[in-house]
Amino acid sequence: MCVTIPRPVVRVWDDRAEVLIDGRPREVACAGLTGLQPGDYVLLHADAAIERLSAAEARETLDFLAALEALLDDPDAVDNLLAFAPPARAAGG
Repeated sequence: MCVTIPRPVVRVWDDRAEVLIDGRPREVACAGLTGLQPGDYVLLHADAAIERLSAAEARETLDFLAALEALLDDPDAVDNLLAFAPPARAAGG
């Protein structure tokens, strides 16, 4: 499974865009996303923008990932969460 993080678009030209990754600019391909504008958010795969998100969708995803990160930083919270997980099944089961 892959997880991609919404990235803000800061500049667009031809079939390229500049996005911010951890505050650093990075040039990516965006040929499949017509009408892309600075201020939009995109999901990336292999240095290519593969999907555009609204600011609300991006914020919801970023908030969820921040909450998940905080949860994973708390060993007790992870143990409590795992206590409710169903038992693992045997391979092929």
